[in-house]
Amino acid sequence: MCRVVIGLSGGVDSSVAAYLLKRRGYEVIGAWLRLADSDATPEKAREAHSAAQALGIELAELDGRERFEKQVIAPFVAEYVAGRTPNPCVLCNPAVKFGMLAQFADSRSAEFIATGHYARVVAAPDRRLLVKAPHAKDQSYFLYSLDQSLLKRVLFPLGDLTKEQVRVIASEAALPAAGSRDSQEICFIPDGDYARFILGRIKEPAVPGRFVGPGGEVLGAHKGVFRYTVGQRKGLGSFGEPMYVTAVDAKTNTVILGPAGACEGSALRAGDMRWSAFEDPGVPFKAQVKIRSAAPPAEAWVIPEPGARAVMRFIHPQRAIAPGQAAVIYCGDTLIGGGVICERLP
Repeated sequence: MCRVVIGLSGGVDSSVAAYLLKRRGYEVIGAWLRLADSDATPEKAREAHSAAQALGIELAELDGRERFEKQVIAPFVAEYVAGRTPNPCVLCNPAVKFGMLAQFADSRSAEFIATGHYARVVAAPDRRLLVKAPHAKDQSYFLYSLDQSLLKRVLFPLGDLTKEQVRVIASEAALPAAGSRDSQEICFIPDGDYARFILGRIKEPAVPGRFVGPGGEVLGAHKGVFRYTVGQRKGLGSFGEPMYVTAVDAKTNTVILGPAGACEGSALRAGDMRWSAFEDPGVPFKAQVKIRSAAPPAEAWVIPEPGARAVMRFIHPQRAIAPGQAAVIYCGDTLIGGGVICERLP
């Protein structure tokens, strides 16, 4: 019997994933990851233990708070203060969540690890390929930086299922999480108030700065660059016409505003590129690129550059290319690679 360690939060997705693995004949060990005090509450711990009890599996509690602080929360705050818009799930998955599961799996001689993500892994001749789930719930975008050492041992039991199907299975199996709500916010900011969280971390007052227009004219005052992201419209004030954030310059403490069309860009440069489908493409190729998790894939030319960078030139202009977000590359349903957006290009 193959042994698998699954990240078990007690929510409906991880509970059903563990249930399906058991039904397929795996020996399943649950692992509840304590990552942030604001999320790892006694109530959340009880949910995980209730799920494990209902499933009839062992549950281990793994303390990753120090690791999470250094590799997710601290970079998250630093990026916002620098005027960029990070994606904490992209930071967390390879270095913290999957890394902790793999280490614990090694300590228990488990061949596989698993989570309740909606994504698929398929075998190619010399590697494993990450593939989209065949519906809108697909979460492959957040997993682009998983390397081959992880892809070769990870299982995604929910990859071919819809959320509705998962809830039906949970109900039929009488799992405690069958009626639970989906989580919506970042796990370590449960109230969704990014600005309050960042202010609490930097422990100093926000420095007001200037809103400026496309021509450099001063339009008003802002309350700190970390409160704004490219494409934002709400919370800017009144300027006589709808205005959007087109860029954030932390060095000059300036937020640049413009009309909706000024948010569009035809190209970007990304850094820290991770290639999943091959070692290094070497030559330009045409693919589809997602510039944020909710964005539709857009046709683009991908031009690799030295230093783990790449330029992506879109066939049609894209709205709100935000530095700090991930640009993830697909060929059809297959994830090719991705990186962090450094800048919007002309």
